[in-house]
Amino acid sequence: MAPLFRFSGVLLAAGCVVFIVGIAFYAVLPRELGAPAAEASYADARNEAARLGPEMERAGRFIYLGDLLIAAAALALLPPRRLGASDVERVGWSLVFVSFMPAIVFDSLFGSALPRLAVAPPEAFPAFKSWFDLQFAVGNIPFGIGAIGVFVADA
Repeated sequence: MAPLFRFSGVLLAAGCVVFIVGIAFYAVLPRELGAPAAEASYADARNEAARLGPEMERAGRFIYLGDLLIAAAALALLPPRRLGASDVERVGWSLVFVSFMPAIVFDSLFGSALPRLAVAPPEAFPAFKSWFDLQFAVGNIPFGIGAIGVFVADA
C-alpha cells in the first residue's frame, strides 16, 4: 500500500505542477476567452481566439495533461473499501476525480477546437464557447465539495 500511496502522491504533485503552469498560460489570455463570460462578449472572444490561436492551443493542451494526471491521482488515492475507512474521504476523492472529467473535455476543446472555430464561419464559435463556459463553471462544483471532504477526513 505504501508504494502505491507514494506513487499516487508523486502523480498528484506532478499533475498539480503541470496544471499550475497551464493556469499561467490561461491567465495571460483575455478573460472573456479563457474563463466563462457573458454571451454578449462572444464576438470579442472570437476575435481574440482568431488572434491568439497558438497561445490557446498551448494553454489548453498543457493543462489537459495536468487534468489527466490529477484525475489519475485522485482515482489512485481512493482509499480501499474496508471496515473503518472514511467514506467522507472516498466520496471526496471520487468528486475530485469527477470534477476533472468536464475539465478534460473543456480544456481539450479550448486547445484544439475553439482556435479553429474562431477562423471558420462565425455560427459555430458561440455554441462551442457556451459549452466551454458551462463545463468550466460546473466542473468546479464537485472539485470544491470533494476537496472539502478530503480535508475533513484528514483533519
